[in-house]
Amino acid sequence: MALFKMYLRQRRRGLAVGAVFCTVFIISFALFQIPVKAAAYPALICAVGGAVYILVDFRRIKKKHRQLQDMQRLSASTIEYFPEADRVEEEDYQQLIRLLCRECKQTETELSARIFDMEEYYAVWAHQIKTPIASMRLSLQNEDSALSRRLESDLLRIEHYVEMVLMYVRLDSKSTDYVISRCSLDGIICRALRRFSGEFIQKRLSLGYEPVETEVITDEKWLGFVIEQVLSNALKYTDKGGITVTLEPDTTLCIRDTGMGIAPEDLPRIFQKGYTGYNGRGDKRSSGIGLYLCRRVCDNLGHSIRAESRPGQGTSIYIGLGREQLETVCLLVLRNPVTHVNIDVDVEELVQNKRGQATYEQIRDYVKEQTGLHVTNLNIAQIKRKCGIIERENYNLPKSEDSKQPNCTKEKEDAIKEAFRHFGML
Repeated sequence: MALFKMYLRQRRRGLAVGAVFCTVFIISFALFQIPVKAAAYPALICAVGGAVYILVDFRRIKKKHRQLQDMQRLSASTIEYFPEADRVEEEDYQQLIRLLCRECKQTETELSARIFDMEEYYAVWAHQIKTPIASMRLSLQNEDSALSRRLESDLLRIEHYVEMVLMYVRLDSKSTDYVISRCSLDGIICRALRRFSGEFIQKRLSLGYEPVETEVITDEKWLGFVIEQVLSNALKYTDKGGITVTLEPDTTLCIRDTGMGIAPEDLPRIFQKGYTGYNGRGDKRSSGIGLYLCRRVCDNLGHSIRAESRPGQGTSIYIGLGREQLETVCLLVLRNPVTHVNIDVDVEELVQNKRGQATYEQIRDYVKEQTGLHVTNLNIAQIKRKCGIIERENYNLPKSEDSKQPNCTKEKEDAIKEAFRHFGML
């Protein structure tokens, strides 16, 4: 209805001119004392014909309107055709748009080439700069003094900043290769802590960490970068006390320090690009890029990150790793369909865990650990069917109708049911 009203408004001049012409004819007939019916009848026929023309023309305009709406969903580089132009100005506008699209494609091609050259340059630069870093580290290994330890700590910072540059360049690259797999969270944390062990010793800071014994679905390299960046910030702004790494409920990793803290007015903006805040303005080395990269990486991995802090009491960074496994992979694919994502996940186990159930292997291990009994997949399937929790049709049917399958003993049945209750299946 709104489209039809707009159509009438656009055609109001033509409708007004037609109405004026009909009025002129009727007045002229009246002045010459010609029967008005002689003019009214042709006017009525013209009005009906005009109405039919308006309906047909509106149908054509509506079709073109839908085609143009569909084209609005396309990017400028993919627009190749336009609806047929009916008027000269439409043809001029379409020609202008084609010209702009060609310029846009050319600009995009040039920009992509420049970005590719920049990525190649930084990749080569990163590999070249690591050679003198490794040489300097080898030279310092032969010395054991306060100066050598401080220089080793500075070298570690330089190496970390080089990796930060590479991560920043690769973050929006279409060639970014995420490898999503089930990773040990302890392994990722321990590697990051081992890397900064020298700074802990040099600054005489305590470390509170106990193995969390948890696996998460993530990219090991990118999550490791996030944890290292958070630890680097904690060490930079903590002069006394220590740093604690714990696992909170809902698989949330918490890295807490006793440093100078963050001002309340700065806290909502610390994950913004280039924002340094009060502490960053005091420390001229701050760039405001580290936490921004952490947020971007967490967004790409489907994780969450937030901060809590009080000035003078320290800062706590929370990295939420408990988002649904399938959702993490889907977010990656939907955000950038051309990104290559390797998935190393046990699909059956993933689906079982999604429904709050356990796999056959988990049930067998639980029964073996609790009772010492050895149960088979057939035993578990029989008890599932008996309890009404069988999940899918059994396609491995016996070839003979008279064939017999061994029944599960009462002792094994009770043990399997206890396992079902343990895993929340009963």
